[in-house]
Amino acid sequence: TWQLVAIQGFQMETLETLPTISFNGAEQRISGNTGCNGFGGEYALNAKALSFSKIISTQRACTVGMDTENKYMSALRNINGYVVKEGVLLLTQDGKTLLEFKKK
Repeated sequence: TWQLVAIQGFQMETLETLPTISFNGAEQRISGNTGCNGFGGEYALNAKALSFSKIISTQRACTVGMDTENKYMSALRNINGYVVKEGVLLLTQDGKTLLEFKKK
C-alpha cells in the first residue's frame, strides 16, 4: 500500500483518512481510498509504462476532501508512467510527476 503525499500543483486538504493506492499484481487491479471514498480499477504495466482503466468509486459526499479526491482521481486517469525509488512511488504523465506516494 502506498500513501499519497503530494498532488502536483495542488495543496491537499487535511484529511482524517489519508489517500492510498494498492496494487494487486496477480489480478492487475488497484484499490485505494481518496480520503473520502474507496475506489478500485484495473491497471496495465510494462517496462516503464503504467495506465489505469475502469476506475470506479463509492459516492459518499464529504464535507472535507472532495477537492483532493477530484484532483487525485483526475490525475490517476492521466497517468502513463511511473518511477519507484527509495520508498517513493511517482506516478507520471509524459515524464512529469502528477502524484507522489510513500510506502505505507
